[in-house]
Amino acid sequence: MYGALLKTSGPEVEELSEISNFTMEDINNKKIRYSATFETGGHPVTDSFRFSVSDMDHNRLDNQKFTITITPVKNPPPVIAFADLITVDEGGRTPLSFHHFFAAAAEDSFQEDAFIKLSALPQYGCIENMGTGDRFGPGTTSDLEASFPIQDVLENYIYYFQSVHESIEPTHDIFSFYVSDGNSRSEVHSINITIEVKILEVGKVGPLTTISHH
Repeated sequence: MYGALLKTSGPEVEELSEISNFTMEDINNKKIRYSATFETGGHPVTDSFRFSVSDMDHNRLDNQKFTITITPVKNPPPVIAFADLITVDEGGRTPLSFHHFFAAAAEDSFQEDAFIKLSALPQYGCIENMGTGDRFGPGTTSDLEASFPIQDVLENYIYYFQSVHESIEPTHDIFSFYVSDGNSRSEVHSINITIEVKILEVGKVGPLTTISHH
């Protein structure tokens, strides 16, 4: 109903009809296989066929049933070709929107329970989840492979906070992530962040106090 029995012979593949014969030798040599041709729609379905077995001594076993469960293919979640430049002021905070992670057309292709998992944390800042208060990055105690739901990105809870800038002036940061739906995962991708360093104007100094000794 949902597929077909196939018999291979060298490069040739024959689709077996309703009344066909093959031997145990064919089975042992992996020449008989079942190919599902039906789209399951994301849910397992069951197929079956009936067969009879006989031997050279005319022993016969009729009306046997072979049952096959067809499960949907677990395709990796779709990712991602982002091109937007992310810029943050030194010591500042910037939102990480859906289009920073994914192509705009991908929004409807994720399952509701899909997560973004951080495989490499930023070095000069933190990833903040304003919805939960979680922070992932330098000076935090979070696990290396921290995560948050894609739904939190859609609700604009996710930010990058440029937290490491005392005595150093980093000009860029980077973190890596992949997407998982619990069954499969995407490839790892990275997001680059440009840090705008504050430049103090020459000549602007604090108040000058002069002390005279008489």
